[in-house]
Amino acid sequence: MSKRPKNMRFRPTTDIPTADTIREHIDRHLTDSELTIAKIASELAMGRSSLYRVWNAQFRIPIHSYIRRRRVELAQEMLRTGRFRVTEVALGCGFASQAHFSKAYKSMVGHSPNQDLGTTT
Repeated sequence: MSKRPKNMRFRPTTDIPTADTIREHIDRHLTDSELTIAKIASELAMGRSSLYRVWNAQFRIPIHSYIRRRRVELAQEMLRTGRFRVTEVALGCGFASQAHFSKAYKSMVGHSPNQDLGTTT
């Protein structure tokens, strides 16, 4: 018989968080640079495989891609205000470094974060 991790409490099957609950949790903790799949699962008292199963049944985007996309969207909004430097935005949106942020941003948006500084659309 396998042991359940100490941080996981028993929950009836009907009590498993929904994909919307997972999404809301991610959106609330988006700026946490230590937000990981394992941390999300632990905070929602579910296993990683259950988290993936619930998420994938509802959404067509992998959970890690959703997190990255939402962080880049938040960053773009912040950059366009012109009130923050790129480094502040990178760290404020949960990226581990400016380099990681710039690479993710360019990959998703098609240009560097500097190009969106102070622009409004």
